[in-house]
Amino acid sequence: MITVVGFAWGSAYKDEVQGWWDSVQALNPPADDVVIAYHPDDDCGVKDLPCRLVECRTRKVDAMYHAAIATIKDGWIAGLALDDRFYPDAFACLPSNIDKIADVVANTLRFKSNGGVNPSMPELMSSQPMVNHVMGTSWFTKDIWERTGGFPDVYWCDWAFWWKCWVHGARWFKPAGVQVLVNDIRPNRISSDQNIEADIEMRKFIAEYTRPDSEVR
Repeated sequence: MITVVGFAWGSAYKDEVQGWWDSVQALNPPADDVVIAYHPDDDCGVKDLPCRLVECRTRKVDAMYHAAIATIKDGWIAGLALDDRFYPDAFACLPSNIDKIADVVANTLRFKSNGGVNPSMPELMSSQPMVNHVMGTSWFTKDIWERTGGFPDVYWCDWAFWWKCWVHGARWFKPAGVQVLVNDIRPNRISSDQNIEADIEMRKFIAEYTRPDSEVR
């Protein structure tokens, strides 16, 4: 069971919705379900899509993910930003026993700007803890989401989630190939921003969460 999760608020990404949907529909093997969290007051372009829609009145990535994932019973969750695209064979990388061997599929993305690839490297998390080694496009199970509490309320919420997964002993699977095309040339993309305050926030989060007596786990 694989559920694709999207999120939308405002109107800045409205022009990306059809391409996002076409990308999801072209998956082979296909997703089993698609759910999008959106702000109902915004003209975000998703309200007519033939998939499950979940209202979320908080315009933040972590809140949108929590709203969408709360409606998913079990299985794998594959989040995809509206300006990113799946490769059609993205899910073909998953072995038949993936449910038994992994909690996170640490995938590889390709940058639209220069064609370069960026693989996840969770094996570096213990030796280089203050750097994000897992791509935000990676997939995870509902079980590990519940075990860790999901995305925390920090700016780099996906990075913080991968760290929580590592602390909780998540099993990582690194597939071959490239699974997602990332639109890193689009202006005002959150993951392309330089944000020193957010980086400091993450270093504090990592230090606190890793303490054996941490109260934030």
